[in-house]
Amino acid sequence: GPGSVFAHDHVARASKLSGTVRWDPAHPNASSVEVTVAADGLVMDEPNIRRRFDMPLIKDVDRGSIQRTMQGAQQLDVAKFPTITFRSKRVDSAGDGKLRIAGTFTLHGVSREVTFAATIDQRGEYLHANGSFRFRQSDFGITPYSFGSTVRNQDEVELQVELLAK
Repeated sequence: GPGSVFAHDHVARASKLSGTVRWDPAHPNASSVEVTVAADGLVMDEPNIRRRFDMPLIKDVDRGSIQRTMQGAQQLDVAKFPTITFRSKRVDSAGDGKLRIAGTFTLHGVSREVTFAATIDQRGEYLHANGSFRFRQSDFGITPYSFGSTVRNQDEVELQVELLAK
């Protein structure tokens, strides 16, 4: 819209999470992943994360406003929906360090089945995995943020996951 000059993409980092990864390189189908993120631990638009994704920096005062809006009742409503979870149901090898992971993603109290590709790399005693999937906020009961008719967040979100497990 006409206010798009004032709009920008956002990036959030999960600062409070826990989970379990079971990985057997000889039997990838026996593998599983379960992750729980505290919704109030999502940190919006940190300068170092925006740089990593080659995104322009956002003023601290604006970051604070974005953080409050994202956590508020009109968006994630972290008071009512304190966790975001993913629990795998199936892990299949796609060859050459790649996996296909299917499971249940729960956001804003709504659960949906998702399937995504992931790469996995054993680094000594550590397991490093990357994957991503897209979803629509509206599928989880969230109305994308808008400011009048001039600025609107897109409904589709890309969730990128980088996991390091021991």
